[in-house]
Amino acid sequence: MPAGKRAGSADLLAIQNSSSLRPMVRLVQQISQSLSSDVDTAITFTSGSEDYDLAGWHDVATNTSRVTPTVPGYIRLFGTVWFAADTDDISIYASLGKNGTIVQRNRIVLPSTATASAFRSVTVTCGQACNGTTDFFELFGRQLQATPGTLSTNVAAGGFSSTLEVDFQRGS
Repeated sequence: MPAGKRAGSADLLAIQNSSSLRPMVRLVQQISQSLSSDVDTAITFTSGSEDYDLAGWHDVATNTSRVTPTVPGYIRLFGTVWFAADTDDISIYASLGKNGTIVQRNRIVLPSTATASAFRSVTVTCGQACNGTTDFFELFGRQLQATPGTLSTNVAAGGFSSTLEVDFQRGS
């Protein structure tokens, strides 16, 4: 900034965006969740699931699947859905949604020789713009079984739980 120029709100936002004050959220699922076959289901992150939430973008009691950025700009989303062991899965999905609509999806087709002892996961990432007021983002899990039925997300120590990370990249 040139000498003698007053700092404006855009200048302060630029400093915040490039500093340790940059908003970030990392959620780790603490309670297993049942997913119906062939249905996109928002992954919930309840009490104890906030690894960190530097700007209060997530609520563990209300709309627990949602992250609602309070600053307009651009964010990077990264999600992994972990599924419990099952021998009947055909494919598993992880998707990211904006305002309830899927914006990015990743799918893994499973071999017919799947064993019941193996946890499975799929990861998805994307960038999105947010308005800083009403936009919200979610991680969705979906599984497809040869014989339709429910399958739970896996919750276990050592990184085998579903996670959603939202990092603020820069203001708009």
